[in-house]
Amino acid sequence: MKKTILERAAGKLNLPADVLAGLPKIEITGCREIFIENHSGILRYDTNEIVVSGGTVKFTIRGDDFILRAMTPRDLRISGLLFGIDLQY
Repeated sequence: MKKTILERAAGKLNLPADVLAGLPKIEITGCREIFIENHSGILRYDTNEIVVSGGTVKFTIRGDDFILRAMTPRDLRISGLLFGIDLQY
């Protein structure tokens, strides 16, 4: 996997890469909620699968009974029963 200049700089400065480079950050609470920071938009949405763009990565979130709780240009909060997440670079 290629590292960007900002990711390398973050490593040298001992800073989190997501902060310096604007990379997506995912927080999962149990199997019931997911929070994505620095997303680039929803590519596909239904109650069993959501595909989210993270710029250089695409997240496919699989589960059941998904509800979009909140969405801003920067943050995304989804609740439901999470089965898995696939990352595609």
